[in-house]
Amino acid sequence: MLRGLYSSAAGLKVLQRKQDVLANNVANANTPGFKRDQIVLRSFPEQVVLSREAGKGTGAKVVGPISLGVQIHAVNTVFEQGVLTETGRPTDLALGGGREFFVISTPEGERYTRNGSFTLDGEGYLVTKAGDYLLGDAGRIRLQGDDFSVDPAGRVSQAQEFIDQLRVIRINEPAQLIKKGHHLYQAVNEEAVEDVREPKLRQGVLELSNVSLTSEMVKMIAGIRAYEINARVLRVQDELLGKAANEIGAIR
Repeated sequence: MLRGLYSSAAGLKVLQRKQDVLANNVANANTPGFKRDQIVLRSFPEQVVLSREAGKGTGAKVVGPISLGVQIHAVNTVFEQGVLTETGRPTDLALGGGREFFVISTPEGERYTRNGSFTLDGEGYLVTKAGDYLLGDAGRIRLQGDDFSVDPAGRVSQAQEFIDQLRVIRINEPAQLIKKGHHLYQAVNEEAVEDVREPKLRQGVLELSNVSLTSEMVKMIAGIRAYEINARVLRVQDELLGKAANEIGAIR
């Protein structure tokens, strides 16, 4: 019976974490370039149950396996491309495919992002909403106002003069990326990163998140129901343990 308590408790812990992941997806549904997360579950190793006759020298008879509950195996990011929408703003940029990323300079080093919603800071540099710099081959990209163009190959021009080539990278194994906050990613292994010279970039366009609000809300409701049922099972097992301790074992 104690095993049942542990299994129910493990289930509640997993469901709580799943709700946290779904809530984060929903909160970022309107964030450009955001990629939703999903939880991958696995069961604890099953335990083989033997018959009581096994202890009487008659040989062990296998009754069958018993599950010990579930645990979180991993939280994976789904790198499906989001819908592209035209904004008309020259500082908005969108990448094709789902595994190409802009290169960003941060105080912690280079990071990668799919969020193409950039702006010009007070000194004319192209930056993210958090103030980190968008990088080109020559480093930070500085412009004189927002009257500039970026062609599909990532070449930045202003007043018919070439300014810089946007740095775009591709990572063929998304598992090599970890989220670092502010919609930025870091590569676990930089050898998995390759430069893209023809990124098929679009100016004045934003990639929306790949979160389906309807799907995520349905999952959240199902998770709440599962949590309630699991909590009810936990209470029943607690009541049974109480009876076993206070009634069955009582001396009459």
